[in-house]
Amino acid sequence: MADDHLSPTSKKRATADAFAVEPGVVLASRYEVLDYIGRGGMGVVYKAHDRTLDETVAIKILRQQAFDDPSMTQRFLAEIKLARRVTHRNVCRIHDYGEAHPVRFISMQFVDGVELGQMVRSRGRLAIAEGYDIALQLVDGLEAIHDQGIVHRDLKTSNVMIDRRGTALLMDFGIAKLWDAHAGTPLTASGLIVGTPTYMSPEQALGEPLDPRSDIYAIGVILFELFTGALPFDASNVAAMIYKKVHEPLHLDSGAALHLPESLKPVVRRALATVAADRYPSARELGAALRDARAGTPVESADVRSTIVARVGELRAASLNAAASSVPDAGASGFRGTWLMIGVTLAALVLITIIVLTTLPSFRSTSSDAGPPAVGTSTPPPASVAGAGSSRGGSPAASPSGAIDRPNAPPTQPSTVVSTSSTSPERGADGCANADSSVCVALAQAAEAAKDFERAAHLYDQACNGKAAAGCTGLGVLYNRGLGVTRDAAQAAIYYERGCTLGDMGGCNNLGTVYQFGSIGFSDPAKAATFYDRACSNGQMDGCTNLALLLLGSPGAAPGEKARARRLLDKACATGIARACTNLR
Repeated sequence: MADDHLSPTSKKRATADAFAVEPGVVLASRYEVLDYIGRGGMGVVYKAHDRTLDETVAIKILRQQAFDDPSMTQRFLAEIKLARRVTHRNVCRIHDYGEAHPVRFISMQFVDGVELGQMVRSRGRLAIAEGYDIALQLVDGLEAIHDQGIVHRDLKTSNVMIDRRGTALLMDFGIAKLWDAHAGTPLTASGLIVGTPTYMSPEQALGEPLDPRSDIYAIGVILFELFTGALPFDASNVAAMIYKKVHEPLHLDSGAALHLPESLKPVVRRALATVAADRYPSARELGAALRDARAGTPVESADVRSTIVARVGELRAASLNAAASSVPDAGASGFRGTWLMIGVTLAALVLITIIVLTTLPSFRSTSSDAGPPAVGTSTPPPASVAGAGSSRGGSPAASPSGAIDRPNAPPTQPSTVVSTSSTSPERGADGCANADSSVCVALAQAAEAAKDFERAAHLYDQACNGKAAAGCTGLGVLYNRGLGVTRDAAQAAIYYERGCTLGDMGGCNNLGTVYQFGSIGFSDPAKAATFYDRACSNGQMDGCTNLALLLLGSPGAAPGEKARARRLLDKACATGIARACTNLR
């Protein structure tokens, strides 16, 4: 269907100045609308299929009034570029901005999970271990945002999604603004009170200039809410709430505050200081204080991430059952869709092309023989994974992994190009809760071999969180192939990088393929060569082969580089890499 099949504002599901879109409509010849999700302050949100990258995404049809004022339009287009600056597993990514007359839209990461606010409301308050786990994830994401000079300005539990692996994601940069920490100058106009009164800092409520410490205050409110199920300041109207925040002291020794762990109270008190100068100066320092508080708090020994995952599953199932009995109305206040939901209250004022565009590449290949490859392979490791030079062997077509050949999926890269982890841990007999992270990797590999990809993804994630490099690489491969998780090339690249940083040479090799062939934006052969060289220097033979072929394929390669490439191919061939032997002939 063409873009002109959009329905005007008279449709029931449209907001006052947005456009309703029916399933089947294709925006910008790329995004096929699948279903309605919900409504946010800046427009209507839909689940969609990105035909170019063969991924499920969220599309937000923006309210027209955001573009009525030329100055607002300019400001909006400047601020959406902020999304490109942040790449972090705890921050919802913005993919693209587009126009399909008569609408403007944003494509975003689709998160299969539930709102943090819904989780808190369903429980009254979170268990202590759960509260610490989620809070630390939020602070880590906020640190990444602040490191790029961005103040979020609207942090709250309804702007946090918890996905099916228990990962917390910050979203809705709808009113985020750039803060130049050196110049002390905000990009957007000051004096405008924006945000949610319950969570906003005193200075934000008074319309004063903001810096990252305003977000620290909002995190303090969220901390209080996670552990108590209540809010630190409550009032019957906005004016009364602002008065309390500015003039009344914070009481942590009575009422709901009694549920706060004693070691956490000083952290909450400092985060919620009335004067910004009295708060933690950075998210990094707040995170350190939280970790110290957790260390001083007796917590249950069960695997906290597994309990969060189980709770997300319960809430999601309940919401899906409720959704099956009624059709949502976009005009319903506060509706966030079925909990097969995108991780967004929507990054309403942010973005422009994919969030990792400045650092990562696209699915379009510059290679003449491989076609546009997908980074990673779907073949699970055999029962015994080879050592440093192991790769996922066999052709993609013959893969025993159970990967589905989708008509519009990019052709698969030759399987010898991309590797599993460089290590082969001993298989554990028990679950990996409270066990060494290498046990999680082993169990994940077993689950992957049994085609239980969802369990494999969960186990790899646990291993990666435990700093097991092989777990990060394995999870990256699953994200690239869409096995057990929503297919997401950018997320795959993030996990490859984590695996590489932690010392897994398979991750370094895979990251090299991302830069060579492109996974979301543009290729960078120089960076590809750097990662291949690192993998090769540490005995990863796929890395040697890839580096050799990259050198041989480079226009104007020097004789010395060609000679080195032949030596690398000879070395890889001697270890059994068939592709290296073929290219020696």
